[in-house]
Amino acid sequence: MLPSLHLYPIRNWNDQKTQAPAVDISIADLIQRLQGCYQLTTMGKLGAALDKFRSLLLNIPLLVVKGLQMELFRKDLPKDKIEDQ
Repeated sequence: MLPSLHLYPIRNWNDQKTQAPAVDISIADLIQRLQGCYQLTTMGKLGAALDKFRSLLLNIPLLVVKGLQMELFRKDLPKDKIEDQ
C-alpha cells in the first residue's frame, strides 16, 4: 500500500501561475461519454450504464475550463461609467 500524496499532480509544474491538473478533461470528452451512457441505457445494459454514469460524475471535478477565469476578471473590472459597463 502506498502512502497518501501531499502534492497534487499538475500538468505544467514549472509554471507557477497556471497550475492546471495533470488530467485534462474537456466538455467535449464528457459529452461524448454521456452519449455513450445514453446508448447503453437504451440498449438495456443498465449495469454498465450505471458504472459509466458514476465514472462520468467522478470526472466532472477534473474538468478544465479556461473561460471561467476570464469571466471572473471581467466581473472585477470597474463599472462606474456607462462605457465600462
